[in-house]
Amino acid sequence: MTIRLDYHHRGGPGGERIEFDRVVAEGPWAGSVTQLVDTSGLGKYFVEVVDRRSSRVIYSRGFASLFGEWETTPEFKKGNQFFHETVRFPRPDAPVRVAIKKRNFKGVFEEIWNTDVDPRGLPPAGARPPVGRLSTLFEHGTPRAKVDLLLISEGYSSGELSKFRSDAARLVERLFELEPFKTRRADFNVRSLEVAGHVFNVEYNIFGLERYALTQENRVLHDVAGSAPFDLLAILLNDSKYGGGGIFNQQSTVAAGNSSADYVFIHEFAHNLAGLGDEYVGNVTYETGAPQKAEPWEPNITALLDPPGLKWRDLVELGTPIPTPTSYAGKVGAFEGAGYEARGLYRPEVECIMGSRKVVPFCRVCQRAINRIIDLHTR
Repeated sequence: MTIRLDYHHRGGPGGERIEFDRVVAEGPWAGSVTQLVDTSGLGKYFVEVVDRRSSRVIYSRGFASLFGEWETTPEFKKGNQFFHETVRFPRPDAPVRVAIKKRNFKGVFEEIWNTDVDPRGLPPAGARPPVGRLSTLFEHGTPRAKVDLLLISEGYSSGELSKFRSDAARLVERLFELEPFKTRRADFNVRSLEVAGHVFNVEYNIFGLERYALTQENRVLHDVAGSAPFDLLAILLNDSKYGGGGIFNQQSTVAAGNSSADYVFIHEFAHNLAGLGDEYVGNVTYETGAPQKAEPWEPNITALLDPPGLKWRDLVELGTPIPTPTSYAGKVGAFEGAGYEARGLYRPEVECIMGSRKVVPFCRVCQRAINRIIDLHTR
């Protein structure tokens, strides 16, 4: 069984706080039952589930959030706001303490909130009827041993659900044309959930960026998805406008009718799955230009504070200078310009889909990062 913990994440210039919403028992756990403790080092936030009796961590995962992104925008300094968030974990056998941690400026996770959960007091799962029609695009094994991707329709009328199925099939096939997804296809199960109409309202102009599209109706999204097995949620928006978004271990979206939907779907899904950072520069509403930069947690971006300790140093050929001039295109190095910053942040290769505006291959560092997360789900 899956335990879902909902909470409100509130804050502003005066600080942040988390407030309990509810605990829900959902269907069978779709995640790994062997890789329960996250050692990836990814995420701005981190959830730990601790057995109360033994104080042993029985489950953990890194993640990012809308609140975590919002606090990097100028709007954050103007007032308070709150976002609904969710963490999920396999049902424990005894009472647990669930702790949310946040990464500080030094990159160390510090606890900011905790609550107790007693699974013995929860109603049985399956009380809520399934929402929508669940279909399988392809299935390669039990959910516990695979990465389970659930595609959900948004804005497709009852007469347009065949279009959703076609959009879903097209985008998924495009994703699995690229490495490492092509080689790791057998490690995935992909399903689609057809829900007619506007159910959880994907919005454009998140944080003032017109193309950035996400749903802020997190509770509704999880109510809809909760009857299906999933590790990752991707929303297909029935719109031809350019847009999409992705947050690590939360959600990704794409306007499926746009001519660039293939690129947006793949790029945003990589944020969601592997916590990859954007490698492009400019045209965002996040605050940029800070004179001092902390080392990003994203596996494909670095502030190069310790060049000999470059986190992808083992992929750099001997003799490649660090930082790396663009004349070394085609090799792995540290090329300046990444994470929306023209100066002070570096990407692994000159070209990658995380920095491009079109479908190009993932660079070698991003491919490795994706493979590591696939392994976390499947081994």
